[in-house]
Amino acid sequence: MKIHEDPGVANVDQNQVHSSAVRLQETRHATLHHGEAGFVSGFLRMLLGACVAPCQGPITAVRWRGGLVAWVNSKGVKVVDVETYQKVTYITRPDSALSGSLCWLSDDVLLVGWDQDVLLAEFHSKPGGPSGVRFARIAQRFALSGDFVHSLAQLDAAQLPGPAALCEALKLWPKTAKPTKPLMAALQRALQPGDSAESMEGPAWEPQDENCQESGASEVLASLHEARGDARSALRLLAAAGSHRVFALLQRHLGRGADLGAAAALPRLVALHPGQTADLAAAHPQSLPPQEVLAALAPQGTAWELRYLRLLAERDGLEHLGDRVLRLTAELRPHNLRWPGLQAQGMQHRRRCSCLDIQRRLSASSSLRSGALREPCMC
Repeated sequence: MKIHEDPGVANVDQNQVHSSAVRLQETRHATLHHGEAGFVSGFLRMLLGACVAPCQGPITAVRWRGGLVAWVNSKGVKVVDVETYQKVTYITRPDSALSGSLCWLSDDVLLVGWDQDVLLAEFHSKPGGPSGVRFARIAQRFALSGDFVHSLAQLDAAQLPGPAALCEALKLWPKTAKPTKPLMAALQRALQPGDSAESMEGPAWEPQDENCQESGASEVLASLHEARGDARSALRLLAAAGSHRVFALLQRHLGRGADLGAAAALPRLVALHPGQTADLAAAHPQSLPPQEVLAALAPQGTAWELRYLRLLAERDGLEHLGDRVLRLTAELRPHNLRWPGLQAQGMQHRRRCSCLDIQRRLSASSSLRSGALREPCMC
C-alpha cells in the first residue's frame, strides 16, 4: 500500500504505541513493542494523518476488526479486506458533514457517524461468488436531533458503573434502535447478581437496596421497558427504586388511558412525594381512585388529604366526599368555609350534624368573632 504524505501533517512517531483504557475508576497504560499486536497498532497509528490516495485528504479515524480495516478521510469511509487486499466498500461523505466516526459492533457490522447521521453497515459474503469476497450494504440510517455525533462506542458492561450518564445518553438515542435485549440482560444482572431465573424479556422487579448506583441502573432499565411499550414494568421499577422519574412516566401515560396498575404503587408514590402524588391523582381520578388515594395519604396527615380533595373539587367536583371536605376544612382551615368550591356545590348544608359541628368550631374560632360568617345555618 502506497501512502502519500499530506502537506502540513506531522509525521507520527512509529517507534512505539502508547494506549490508555479507563474502567471502574482505574486507568491502565500499556506500551506495545514488536510482535504482531505492536505491528498492527503501529500500522494503524501510522495511517492517521496520512493520505492513502491523492486528493482524498488525510485519514482522521481508523478501526480494525477481524479481517477488515475501515478509515475515514475527507471523501468518505473506505473498508478494505486485509486478507484479500480488496476494497469492500466506499461510503461517500455527505456534503454537509464535517467529520466522521467509526465503531465496529462485530466482525461484520460497522457503525459510521457523520455529524447528526448514524449509518449501520453490514458485510456479507457474496453467495455463489469467489471464496472470501465480501460486499457491504447500509442496513439502517437514522438521524440524531439537537446534537452531533462526536464519537461512537459499543455499549457493554463498561458503561454500567455510570448508569446516570447512560440514562442521559439513552434519551438521545432513537427508541427503535436501542439494543434492548443485551442491555436489559446486563442491567438485570447488575440489579440482581446471580439470579438467572429472569428472562431477558421478563417483567421488572423490585431492587433490593436503594442506593445511587442501583437507582440509576433501574432508571436505565425502566427507560428500555418504556421504549418497548411496557410502561407497567417501568412504573414498578421506578417506584421501587424511589426515582422521581416515576411522576413524569405517569404523566406521559395516564392521560392516554393506559392501565398501568398505578393504584398499587400509591403507597410508594406518597412516600416519595405526597404533593406530586396528590396533584397527579387529582388530574387522573379514573386511574387513581379517590378512596385509595386518601388511604395512601392518611399516614402523611390530614393536611395532605384536604389538599388533594380541594384539587379534586376544582377539576372534577366531589359528589361523595363533600362531607369529608367540610370536616377537614372546619378542622384545619375554618376561615376557608366560604371557599367558592364549597359554596358552588352547596355542600355546607348537606347534613345537619355536619353543620352543627361546623358551627361549634366556628363559634370558638376568631373567624366568627370577626364577623366572617354571620348568617345562621338554614338546615
